[in-house]
Amino acid sequence: MLRESGVSDIQFVKTLSYNTKGDWGYVDGILSQRIDPPSNANASFYFPSGSIVLHSTLRRVTETLGPNRSVHLIEMFELREVPFNLGERASGEREFQEQPSVFVRKRFKESFCSDTLFVSRVRLFAEIRAVLIRALEQKSGQTAVISHSFRLALIDAFIKTSGEIMTNPRLIHDFIIDDKKTRGFGESFFIVRKDIIDALSVHGS
Repeated sequence: MLRESGVSDIQFVKTLSYNTKGDWGYVDGILSQRIDPPSNANASFYFPSGSIVLHSTLRRVTETLGPNRSVHLIEMFELREVPFNLGERASGEREFQEQPSVFVRKRFKESFCSDTLFVSRVRLFAEIRAVLIRALEQKSGQTAVISHSFRLALIDAFIKTSGEIMTNPRLIHDFIIDDKKTRGFGESFFIVRKDIIDALSVHGS
């Protein structure tokens, strides 16, 4: 599922499918990582021989990596989804029931902008920098990074804003749209190494 690319590109790819539908308690459990659902994709990622794959430690990713021994896998806690919760059930459940995905995206952005995610923005971007530096260190073959919707959106935003999103969190609205899916399961994007290096260098690597 990963296309061939030059070593100057790093591929960022979203996990394959898992069950995201459920009541408030189930969805809140996934977002807060009290629940670690399995993959339901009935498929595995395919990686070209010699690839280096940095990946989340959550079950819905590790179950889809397959037994490919010609690929070097690197687990990174920093690639887990960004944990948060749905907030107050009494005030939010009606909107959640009407448009659950929209509600989740709005709740994430509110928590990000107010710095009330389970992980502070300072720590969050330290983790993102650690992932990008680790990815840049891999030079012998194609490098892929497997993570989750919100984590990937923040990585993309960090690179494309050259780190400005760290001090101007409202820029997140340019990368996560309330009524638009961030990325489909298994969908990926490529970023050239130079753009990553440039983004890291603005604030020191």
